[in-house]
Amino acid sequence: MVLYDFDPRDEVPVGHWCTNPTPSLRVPASLTPRVAGLKSFNFLLSDNTGHIGSYYVSASVYAARRAAVSAPTLPYGARGKAKVVVQDAHRLNTWSAAPRGVTVYLQRRAAGTTRWITLGSAKTVAGGIASIPFTSTANGAFRAVLASSVPHETVISPSIGVKVT
Repeated sequence: MVLYDFDPRDEVPVGHWCTNPTPSLRVPASLTPRVAGLKSFNFLLSDNTGHIGSYYVSASVYAARRAAVSAPTLPYGARGKAKVVVQDAHRLNTWSAAPRGVTVYLQRRAAGTTRWITLGSAKTVAGGIASIPFTSTANGAFRAVLASSVPHETVISPSIGVKVT
């Protein structure tokens, strides 16, 4: 079986699975489309005698999303801003700034605890950056939580250590 991803600019083979003898067609196959967006996939089935069938399937391919948090070290009670940089990959292995308007939540886990507390939120501006104000009250960790580009899924950034001076 050969699987083609029909990109508007070109026809790209994204997978080829060949077995002998031919098993059931219920075999999982991983593929990685090169560009996000509405896609049409063509499954070409064949055997030793040639082409047997062609099956088209449409699917939405969503961009990958990631986030990174940075925050200053501050004395107890001081106000500061955590910076969260949000990026999307609409093309394979190519990251760019997320659009304006993505809501990002800043969470803190105090040292010695397991519970994450939401400190505040902000929307991304140009460059995929969100600045979220916080008050320095405890050593621990920060992380960002935001919606994925995939509906009903969440992105959680890697956590960073924070210290109160």
